[in-house]
Amino acid sequence: MIPARLVADKVSVVALLGLYGIEVSDTSDTQIRCPWHADSTPSARVYMQGNCIVCFTCAKRFNSLDVFMHFESQKKGRPVRLREAIETLAERYGITSQANSVESSYARVRSALLADPVDDRDRLELEFIKLYQRTPRWWDNDTVLKQFVLLDSGMEPTMQWLSDVRKALSEA
Repeated sequence: MIPARLVADKVSVVALLGLYGIEVSDTSDTQIRCPWHADSTPSARVYMQGNCIVCFTCAKRFNSLDVFMHFESQKKGRPVRLREAIETLAERYGITSQANSVESSYARVRSALLADPVDDRDRLELEFIKLYQRTPRWWDNDTVLKQFVLLDSGMEPTMQWLSDVRKALSEA
């Protein structure tokens, strides 16, 4: 399943609000009437940078999944579950699980490293660093690093190699 955080980050709250008839500026933060309660004056703010809505009356923060579930539930006359929202938005916006593609890339690099651990190591280390930088933020990158270098052959990486990789990552 595609992570909820990935969908919430990739689908614009502003675009969804527009689909449901709430016009919002897509260039700056905007005050709106909160869709979750009766509101005579705008009590919610759409934050562009955070891709979210914060209602000061409700004292809650809403992301694109919350917006979709709220309006689709009203439209369909039944609750829209989180899984349904994730699947629908992922399909509509062409979102695929980034974690799966990164995982398969790690597997490919690991296999190549196991097949030829000496000759290609520099090239593979660079490829690993690129993959590491693309790793979704909800992964624990230190765990990924440890899992990658503790190869199936039982070969332990040297502390110097781990240090060099961390240094390269911090400089990138």
